[in-house]
Amino acid sequence: MPGGDDRMEPRIVSTEMRDYIVGMGAATLNHCMQCGLCTGLCPWRLVPGETSRTFNIRYMQRLAQMGMEGFENEKMLFGCSTCGLCQSHCPRKVKIVDNVRAMRAGIVGAGIPPAHLRTVLGSAHANGNPWSGRREARTAWKHGLDVPDYGPRQGLLPFRVLPLLLRRSKRYNSPERFQDCSPMQR
Repeated sequence: MPGGDDRMEPRIVSTEMRDYIVGMGAATLNHCMQCGLCTGLCPWRLVPGETSRTFNIRYMQRLAQMGMEGFENEKMLFGCSTCGLCQSHCPRKVKIVDNVRAMRAGIVGAGIPPAHLRTVLGSAHANGNPWSGRREARTAWKHGLDVPDYGPRQGLLPFRVLPLLLRRSKRYNSPERFQDCSPMQR
């Protein structure tokens, strides 16, 4: 983060790293002019706690533009929820979500996933699912729900399951569902 003792510390610019990130899908990375609108719009700024104090999407974009160390910090890179609010008013039409996804793909592709995702990724690789269970039991979650079996002749499963799950949710169907929401969430 900007500020503190590391401000004057020299940093190494790596055009190779920047080009690698662009090659992973961050086509608009270099379009950013560092105006800061993205940071001001980011909903993490409204959430109390460590993430809102340390996460800064503009700073992460700048580090990636320069190919500098720091953008890969898991609290920064994987702190982004990719909601897209940051890019909604970008004057340069920077596709920030695509840039974040490209940075993540580059880091994970290099074999450096964040610690909190290593178990999930390892299970997905070993078991074919992120729940650390046997491949044969990966549909056990749907027992007791009216979810049809999926096969090559059915449509996309998520679009058929979501309405079933939402209908079962009492909170979703209640008029008080927005009672605890701030005006920004309504």
